Amino acid sequence: MAHSASSDVDFIPAGEHTDRFAAFNITDATYKTVEGHNIQCTIFTPKSPANGPRPVMVRWHGGFLITGDRMFQDWWPTWIIDYALHHSAILIAPDYRLLPEATGLDILSDISSFWSWLPKELPFVLSSLQPKPLEADLSRVLVTGDSAGGWCAAQSFLSQTSESRDKVKIRAIAVAYGMLDMRRPWWTEAGEKHPFGAPTVPKSILEQHILRVKNGELPARISNGVPPERLPFCMAAVQWGLFTELMGKETELYPMECLEKFEGQFPAMWLYHGKSDSAVLVEDTIAFSEKVREVQAKSPLLVTLTEGEHGFDNAPGEGMDSAWCKEGMTFITKEWLG
Repeated sequence: MAHSASSDVDFIPAGEHTDRFAAFNITDATYKTVEGHNIQCTIFTPKSPANGPRPVMVRWHGGFLITGDRMFQDWWPTWIIDYALHHSAILIAPDYRLLPEATGLDILSDISSFWSWLPKELPFVLSSLQPKPLEADLSRVLVTGDSAGGWCAAQSFLSQTSESRDKVKIRAIAVAYGMLDMRRPWWTEAGEKHPFGAPTVPKSILEQHILRVKNGELPARISNGVPPERLPFCMAAVQWGLFTELMGKETELYPMECLEKFEGQFPAMWLYHGKSDSAVLVEDTIAFSEKVREVQAKSPLLVTLTEGEHGFDNAPGEGMDSAWCKEGMTFITKEWLG
């Protein structure tokens, strides 16, 4: 798709997409370039959109901040796709740079860049769509994220610049089994930890990869990895407690600490988590929700703890009509669109 010389949006032909996205038109764009490496997002627009400006949903993918891809459908919560279609929303899925090639500050920079790109370039992308241009209502934005994407979703508001906040109104955030309390021993200390029953992975697998990157044998920048690619690195980072080392120690990387310093009111938030989660313990959500209630008492908050393993919300039969999801849908709809 061509674009005017005045725009720095780089359009990329979309790849093959299966039937989960069949009801959307799909456009891929580059929202940031770092030393020649393009970081992309996908814009999903309903094939039969309602009239008028459409509300916006942004979904950040998971993968321990180490793997994952915006289009990896096995990790998409079913309700997000159905909910976007139900409200004829524009749905956007960004990638971001990944550990260990990147640092936590690099990822924060990507998140901030995305929110700066959105009001400047999304209107151009939408106006170029065929057969029917669309208009986004950036005063009604819902941010979602699962697992590591939950960290990105929380950081979306915490790291949003004042200029971006004036142009993009994040009204609600939905976080699924988010990595929200990353100072806990689960993330920072070695131990017997077996997400999904995985055996212990040698620390050297990750160390050797980092060395090869430093030696120039492997790319210095990665912004997607389709699982199971890079999953051994994820297991090593969890089992050997390496996240502080990989991300950095800066306060702004840790949502719990950011909340304490945040000035102003946080958007409405729905946090949900499976009680049997073996990858991101439910204690992350419990601790974060308690911190929100402590320092953001006026911010609407709904916490849903239900039975289930990590990623339970993308299993067959789980969706908007599931018992655990219905209350969240009512809450989010009121805050996002009310």
